[in-house]
Amino acid sequence: MELDSIIPLLNFLILLLSLGVIFIPTLLYKLISLILGLIVLTFNIALIKKNKKEKKANKERTEKFSLNQQKHYLMLKGVPEPIVIELGKDPVFKKYINDGKDNEKNGKYKEAIDNYKGILKNSDLNAIKKVVVYNFIGSCYYQQGLYNQAMKNTMESENNLREIKDKKEKWEAQASVFYNLGLVNKILTHFPLAQSYFIKALKINKITRNQIREANIFQDLAVLSLFFKKPKKFFNYLKNSIQTYQKALVVYDEINFPIEYAKIKINLGNAYYTLAEVKDKAQNAKLSKEAFQKALEIYIKEQFPMLFARTQINLGNAYYTLAEVKDKAQNAKLSKEAYEKALVVYTKEEFPMDYALAQNNLGNAYWSLAEVKDKEENCHMAIAAYQKALEVHTKEEFPMDYALTQNGLGVAYGLLAQVKDEGENCHMAIAAFQEALVVYTKEQFPMDYALAQNNLGNAYWSLAEVKDKEENCHMAIAAYQKALEVRTKEEFPMDYAVSQINLGDTYSTLAQVKDKEENCHKAFAAFQKALEIYTKEQFPMQYATIQINLGTAYRVLSTVKDKEENCHKAFAAFQKALEIYTKEQFPMQYATIQINLGTAYRVLSTVKDKEENCHKAFAAFQKALEIYTKEQFPMLFARTQINLGNAYYTLAEVKDKAQNAKLSKEAYEKALQIFNKKEYPEAFKMLNTNILILEKEYNLLN
Repeated sequence: MELDSIIPLLNFLILLLSLGVIFIPTLLYKLISLILGLIVLTFNIALIKKNKKEKKANKERTEKFSLNQQKHYLMLKGVPEPIVIELGKDPVFKKYINDGKDNEKNGKYKEAIDNYKGILKNSDLNAIKKVVVYNFIGSCYYQQGLYNQAMKNTMESENNLREIKDKKEKWEAQASVFYNLGLVNKILTHFPLAQSYFIKALKINKITRNQIREANIFQDLAVLSLFFKKPKKFFNYLKNSIQTYQKALVVYDEINFPIEYAKIKINLGNAYYTLAEVKDKAQNAKLSKEAFQKALEIYIKEQFPMLFARTQINLGNAYYTLAEVKDKAQNAKLSKEAYEKALVVYTKEEFPMDYALAQNNLGNAYWSLAEVKDKEENCHMAIAAYQKALEVHTKEEFPMDYALTQNGLGVAYGLLAQVKDEGENCHMAIAAFQEALVVYTKEQFPMDYALAQNNLGNAYWSLAEVKDKEENCHMAIAAYQKALEVRTKEEFPMDYAVSQINLGDTYSTLAQVKDKEENCHKAFAAFQKALEIYTKEQFPMQYATIQINLGTAYRVLSTVKDKEENCHKAFAAFQKALEIYTKEQFPMQYATIQINLGTAYRVLSTVKDKEENCHKAFAAFQKALEIYTKEQFPMLFARTQINLGNAYYTLAEVKDKAQNAKLSKEAYEKALQIFNKKEYPEAFKMLNTNILILEKEYNLLN
């Protein structure tokens, strides 16, 4: 029987004997009671000693667990085990390390750097300590976007590695330092050097067996494989990364290691996000989103504000990627909301770099939303977000971030140009892309250079619709051709196809004013090249877009050669596009096709079945106007009204001249509600000339 179960029994017996003494006052009875009392006292003293011993053991176990937890946390942060042990021996070193890590945790990287520099001033340092301290300082500079300072301090850390004699200490330190040097070189686009450091870190990590670091290295090597144009290696590295994170989750489960679990979930989400950029976008973006959501179950704002904010940015990125292929309005809105939650923590005053990153991404979410909803309002919101980011992302201090934000700003102005002040906003877009290209040179940043050139081409092409068509088309063509110097079919087939589509569109537009037949054939050639990549089976939406553009080029060619034959080729292309772009699923694309169909029917009406084909043109334009309302899409509304007016004018030549001339005039007048003299002088002049001709013809009839 256990001691603590005997004591209550003996105490109860003593109580009874004590009562017995009162009623049975014999000497023997008193003696028995005294002996039993002594026995009980002895047992009570033994119980007290036992409880004290157990309490001490529990305290020791708790302290040991706490120390193990701290040790484990610091080792995950890259602190070698010998340094963790050293913390208990050097109180000054311990204080600065703990203060630095606390500041890092709260995003106070400048204060953390001061803490770590305090170690250099106030503590006797051996080689391993110097390695760790300079590595930490470099990491803090990296987090602030100060990459040259990050490189300087991490290199100082590497310089001290050779002084470490103990192999085990040296391996752990090397793995951490080499990995960080890989990160810095990657961000500075020193890709061969970055790859070299990551491979060194990976080899050493096979000895130190840090699963999380191993998975991180695989992920970074995967990204570099894209720059080296080795897609097979990309998929292999990323597969290894995901598998390693999943293995780590078996050890670091949600209950016993919640912080580590959340961190691994974030890394896993980033791996899926990277994979989504090149394969199964919807599926991998969804897996990425789910991983970040699991992390946010741990990283709540009140307890972990910095980690909460960082994870919200990652979640916003996943939703943004998902919006590219599925439920754009809903996912773009969720992306926007995630960035806004991050900005509750990331204020400009306290965390300028994180604030700027969140504002930049918020701008991306707004322009994505603008593509499907409230275009003008959301474009203005995107522009405001980018401009806030540029308050921090200056060209002098953060040139790469500056260029990235300028590129986004250009896209937002280009979208805004579709609904308001087209000429002015196209010029703003062009200026933004040119600013990006000051940083994104072909030699240093070939992919970013190509993207900016492609976007610059889009802006010039849009400007050509309202002003100096020939000149701006030539500017657009030059930009696309520069993009295609980098975006080759062999190395970047998807980007190659996008730029070929844009090039074809611009040749079609140029054909309207110059060398019609020659430029139409150049457009056909570009579209056919794009169709080699974008097949109907693999890329139905892109295939359908090319069919629209191909049909448009045939329609333009029909105005100078083989009118009936080329119009029928245009109809065939548009019908192929309508198999994909239905009104219910893709209203904008559906409306675009209807406009092109209507225009082709009007052209055909000039040589065959004028009345029948004009009525087909009316029907197509009216279908387009069901989507292109004056309130939501003023520019597209106005252009469709012009096309409708042209069709009525054509029909007026053979039937109900007065009535159709009147309907033509009404359509032109509706277009003038948008194309005013100040903003669109060329369109304004053309429309008024058409109206004067109609009024003259109408008066003659009266």
